[in-house]
Amino acid sequence: MDFALLVFFNKTLAHPVLDVMVIGVTIGIYFILPGAAIFAFMKQQQQIGQAILIAILITFVLSWFFQIFALSPRPVDVRLIWPQPNFPSFPSGHTAAAFAVAAVVSLSFRQLRLQIMVFAVAVLIGLSRMYLGLHFFSDIFGGAVLGASVGAACFGLLVSQATGFQKWRWFLWLQIAIVIILTQMSYLDLPPDHKFAFKHTDKIAHFFLFGAVTFWLNIWLNGRRKSILQVNIPIAILLPFVLAFIEEAVQFFSPYRTLSLTDLLSDLAGMLCFWWLSEKLLKYWKANIYVESKTKQLETISE
Repeated sequence: MDFALLVFFNKTLAHPVLDVMVIGVTIGIYFILPGAAIFAFMKQQQQIGQAILIAILITFVLSWFFQIFALSPRPVDVRLIWPQPNFPSFPSGHTAAAFAVAAVVSLSFRQLRLQIMVFAVAVLIGLSRMYLGLHFFSDIFGGAVLGASVGAACFGLLVSQATGFQKWRWFLWLQIAIVIILTQMSYLDLPPDHKFAFKHTDKIAHFFLFGAVTFWLNIWLNGRRKSILQVNIPIAILLPFVLAFIEEAVQFFSPYRTLSLTDLLSDLAGMLCFWWLSEKLLKYWKANIYVESKTKQLETISE
């Protein structure tokens, strides 16, 4: 599918007018994205402007990191009207930055028309990278997931009125993005020579990746549980485990991965361990909130 979509956008849709328009989009990226932050500053939306700039910076850093880690080659035998960068392809940094800005703006203003517009621009930027023959669709998808998650995290930390654990829980989206991107890399067989791998790398990765998702998800859900057969099961364990089970089953159809019960047990072990840690942290935060509220009540009474 990667190659078919690349051929469609890069060759089938090729037209001189589109060439000029897409090059305009490519050049405009360097003005449109920081321009959104400048516009926010001009409107006295300091927190939104800061979130946009930080989100752009973080997405470029993380994109560069994953590009060096994945070592995915650029498309070959394509129609080039813009020179290819001399570094790996996965994920698309431009797409990531565009979706990061779109996420911050859409979460900050919550206006449907504006949300549609900013994500439409982000999608256009992503598709333009395929039209230019610079990226595969998988690069665009990975960049979109990474950028949207970074934008959401920056919104939660810098713009939202949340406090305490309700602020830090926004890291959940970044953790989910990391799991998706690494899973995507494994299905794409990246890096192809597995130079970063050592014995039991996959088991350790399963433990920490799914464990971290459970950690942040339990904080996001505030420790909520689901009663199944009169047993209260933490949703933060139930939901990721079901997804992990499905993902393991899908591996049966992949030429680069194999169905493994050990991987599933590693996922479960990580979930249980990190769920326990998140429960301890939630109790600590709630105790502090209780103490602070009582202190304020006493101060009010004494006044």
